[in-house]
Amino acid sequence: MRTCTYTIAICTYNRAFFLQLNLEALASLAFDRSGFEVLVIDNNSTDETPDVVERYIQRMPNLRYVVEKNQGLSFARNRAFQEAQGTMVVYLDDDAIPESDLLTRVEAVYQTGRFRAWGGIVNPWFPEGRPHWLSDRYVAARLPYNTLHPLTRANDFFSGGVMVMEKELLQAYGGFDTALGMRGNTIAYGEETALQVRMKADGMALGYDPELQVKHATLPHKLSVDWFFRYSFAAGRDMIRVFGIPTNAWSLLYQILAGLAVVGWNLLRCTPRLLFVPDYYVENWIIDVFRKFAKRLGTAYYGILTWKSAGSWREH
Repeated sequence: MRTCTYTIAICTYNRAFFLQLNLEALASLAFDRSGFEVLVIDNNSTDETPDVVERYIQRMPNLRYVVEKNQGLSFARNRAFQEAQGTMVVYLDDDAIPESDLLTRVEAVYQTGRFRAWGGIVNPWFPEGRPHWLSDRYVAARLPYNTLHPLTRANDFFSGGVMVMEKELLQAYGGFDTALGMRGNTIAYGEETALQVRMKADGMALGYDPELQVKHATLPHKLSVDWFFRYSFAAGRDMIRVFGIPTNAWSLLYQILAGLAVVGWNLLRCTPRLLFVPDYYVENWIIDVFRKFAKRLGTAYYGILTWKSAGSWREH
């Protein structure tokens, strides 16, 4: 049997209430405490986060607290693996609640020796209730595999809500791109995907374990149709850096035309559902028809800004 120790890393910013729920779950993990540590990286919180951590330090001698002054989730995640004492780093969102078998499952996958990085399922929960139209498919993060599976398809990437990475691997790749990811209250994405893109390009075997699961809070600001368009626009913007999408005129025109084509297809595909499927609502129709266009628009918009700032627009 391979020997391993684990660092559970929670990068947090002004979510003391959810952090407390997270730590309460970690305090009850069904795993030998000598085999893991819990590391809270506080990214300049101004709420009661330090007090919450202090209370749990008294209960959990394997809990450590570090403040990362550089604002941004990628900075905090990088600080986490730099501080980690474990062989493997298990990243959890601060508003995620792990199952009691979290590390038991991580250990089982580690012992297979198949992957140096993998992720699991992020199931939504709604601390303040959910709108009638909002089904799990809009907010869950899961892939179409029922057993432990390699991520071989081009668009297969695990979620940052729960992911496991070997510390030496993170060191070798220099961690997460600090130009990507949430920065305070600024919406931004893609840092974990960008790292996986680099790993896949090098032939690294990445995995997905559907038995590794957490519950992730869907917060009130994410319960509106407007949120899905703001989210999609930001995700599309960040895809330029994540996937190295060209920012020349033809590439940007393609993004717009492809987005319009998708809108047309989704109008044909989704409108009958609105008319004939009982639990399919106007909100679902709006999101399903136009969300992917918002993502393409975000890519094109940021691409134009990048293109112009580089002076390329003067050459065409």
